[in-house]
Amino acid sequence: MSKASKVALVTGASGGIGKAVALRLAADGFPVAGHGQPNDIAGTVAFLVGDDGEWINGQIVYVNGGFA
Repeated sequence: MSKASKVALVTGASGGIGKAVALRLAADGFPVAGHGQPNDIAGTVAFLVGDDGEWINGQIVYVNGGFA
């Protein structure tokens, strides 16, 4: 079985056992998809809409927990 032809969908990948499983699969070469939680992107959103993000516009910002 080719690892690149399969995608591991891990529920609960944002923490606990689900995160550990997702990290292990990714380390073993499998593409991994998981569901995050709103607080996983809250810091980035707060930065972009706040004063510090004033000069950032027209950009794509990937907030994916390193699973890109």
